[in-house]
Amino acid sequence: FGSKLALLRQVLERTMEPLADAIAGLGEAGQAPAADIARLLIRTLRKRPNLPPLVVREVMLPGGVMQQHFVEYLAPRLGGAMPSLLSREQAEGRMNGDLDPRISTLLLLSISIFPFVVRETAERALHVPLDEGGLARLERHIEHVLERGFSP
Repeated sequence: FGSKLALLRQVLERTMEPLADAIAGLGEAGQAPAADIARLLIRTLRKRPNLPPLVVREVMLPGGVMQQHFVEYLAPRLGGAMPSLLSREQAEGRMNGDLDPRISTLLLLSISIFPFVVRETAERALHVPLDEGGLARLERHIEHVLERGFSP
């Protein structure tokens, strides 16, 4: 890889490309309910539990060495693609028209990804098990919140 930066770039691209493709697939399918997007995110992170801490450290925190690359090349196909999907859900009457799709995207990303970022702390401090059974339960809770909160 030649450098840490090149290695990080490859890791991020290889792990996030399938997710970006799946998000694009939701767009092509004609329907992209928020709960389906959340399910996709959660199931991806269940397979790659080390990805959220890596992204926080190398992308999200100030001075993250991959921040610029992520914003320019990956974000538009990941979270950046979601506002238009949610806008279409609104236009089709499947999502509350009073909600801002950009803010809804931020909330959707937060509710789906944050538990993986704080996994160890949540298990120890909140006694929320995030093993396979706990993650399945979390997924159901998130779907319930999104279906109720985003519905028209």
